[in-house]
Amino acid sequence: MLIFISERSRIPVIIPIRETKRLATVFRDAVCDVLAAVGVSAKDIAEERARMSEITFGPTRNRRVLCTLNDFAQMAKYMDARQTEPESPEELMRFLAQTPIVPLDGANPIDLTLAAFRRK
Repeated sequence: MLIFISERSRIPVIIPIRETKRLATVFRDAVCDVLAAVGVSAKDIAEERARMSEITFGPTRNRRVLCTLNDFAQMAKYMDARQTEPESPEELMRFLAQTPIVPLDGANPIDLTLAAFRRK
C-alpha cells in the first residue's frame, strides 16, 4: 500500500500499490473517501475536490512529515502482522488516523482534519 499524508493534519490516504498507474485519478477519490469517512461535510469535500484539479507527487521536504510517514509505515507493518488477512485501505486509514501526533500537540489526524475544515 502507498501512504500519503497531509502536512497540515497528517490524515493518511491509503492507496493499494496496484493503483500506481492511475494514481492521479485514484488519489482524488481516495482523499474524498477519507474526508467523508472522518466526518467532513459533502459541501467541503466537493470544494476540496475542485481544489485538486492539478496534482503533483514528490518527496516531502518537511522532516516532521517524514517522521510521521515513517511512524505510520512501521505501525502499518505491525498491524498487518497481527492479522490473518491484510487490512483494507479503510481499516488501515482509520487505525493510523487515530494516532496522536506529538509535534502537533498530541492531536490525532481526524481531529486536526475536522478542525481545519471548521476554520474555513
